[in-house]
Amino acid sequence: MRTVVRGLNGDPTAAQLGLMTLPTDGGLGSLSSNYLSVMPEAVGRMTYLKSAPYGPSDLILLAWKERDAQGNSATFFTMVADADGNICQPKQTLDGQYEFLGDDFAVRPNGDIVWANAQGGQVNVVTLMPG
Repeated sequence: MRTVVRGLNGDPTAAQLGLMTLPTDGGLGSLSSNYLSVMPEAVGRMTYLKSAPYGPSDLILLAWKERDAQGNSATFFTMVADADGNICQPKQTLDGQYEFLGDDFAVRPNGDIVWANAQGGQVNVVTLMPG
């Protein structure tokens, strides 16, 4: 089993995502991490980190929000990586109509990834169909 954690890999100026391998037997055993550099150093903060299984293979959708160093401008991004930390789809800007907030992603039985957001005074359900 794998999970996504936010962390720094010894460099406090560069935010990174870490994929950490967790044993399925519940014991901690030996933990290992692969770090993915996802942000330029000028970005001040990463928030709303989300992850979900992506498609039928061993891929992971990563999504997050970045704020500039002054905390003003905010942009949402996605990336797809495999369980070993190899980037399969590079960092891309997520269109504003698909932004997410504090809610988690859910994966439907057919593999679609869904989340809710509020745009224009309405609650919307966003569906991403991995292809």
